[in-house]
Amino acid sequence: METPNTDRIEYLLPRYCSGEATVEECRQVEGWIKQSDENYRIAKQIHSLYLATDTMQVLSKVDTEKALSSVCQKMNKDNACPKVTAVTWRCVKIPPFFFILDNI
Repeated sequence: METPNTDRIEYLLPRYCSGEATVEECRQVEGWIKQSDENYRIAKQIHSLYLATDTMQVLSKVDTEKALSSVCQKMNKDNACPKVTAVTWRCVKIPPFFFILDNI
């Protein structure tokens, strides 16, 4: 397999992390990742940035108050439902998602 140049990898890494890469593009990226620890580190950083960005986009679209209200209505147990606020959500820690690249 031919080693892709740096410009090609810079183009392919975001496609790879987002799941938009073709089978051949995935092979190229995975081959590049296996070439060195530095390449692996770079790919892991790009993947982490992609996941963080994607997570923030999803979180910005979620209405937690509405979701909680919906769950409480479905539960309908003595009308006792905890109040979740934005402050509560800031206290929740999101674990790192490094496991995906570890399988390469």
